Amino acid sequence: MRNTSLSFGLLCGAALCAQTNLRYIENKGQWPAPVRFKAEAPGATIWVENGAILLDRYDAQAVARLNAAHAGHADPDASPVIRHHAVRLRFIGANGPARIEKEGPSNDYFNYFLGADRTHWAARCHAWSRITMKDLYPGVDLVIHGQGKQVKYDLVLEPGVDPSVIAFTYEGADALELRGKDLVVKTALGDLLE
Repeated sequence: MRNTSLSFGLLCGAALCAQTNLRYIENKGQWPAPVRFKAEAPGATIWVENGAILLDRYDAQAVARLNAAHAGHADPDASPVIRHHAVRLRFIGANGPARIEKEGPSNDYFNYFLGADRTHWAARCHAWSRITMKDLYPGVDLVIHGQGKQVKYDLVLEPGVDPSVIAFTYEGADALELRGKDLVVKTALGDLLE
């Protein structure tokens, strides 16, 4: 018997999706403990946690205007307030800390020296193109990667696993709506399509 794979993606606005390949940087203590990986995309930060994906979107155009104003290029529309909206895709009843498999390592690495507290420093943090949370549910793996203009995730089921064990919610969404075959996640910064 073969594994069954259910594939999903979060389609997003052009500002978020300009980068084609997401790189998931491992957490070696530089971020809060629930965070396992972090990816940066134009207009968003993606935080991968055990059993969840947090998408923190922000107004990238407002950031660009503010940066231009700080660089001495007056912009009357620049505001010191940057709007953002965080939405967490949480898998309900998922197992605790999942075993993680990482694929597609980057050749470079990142160093973090945050403040004077050395416990928040981390060196040689590698980035990965694909991460798998093994046994998110018994017999179900969560594979997270990027593809073109999407943050993608696949749920891979072992033979015989009932897909009804999978349940999820979107915390922080303004509303959820079914539009044809798409789940629309409404946020203050525009819609996400699942």
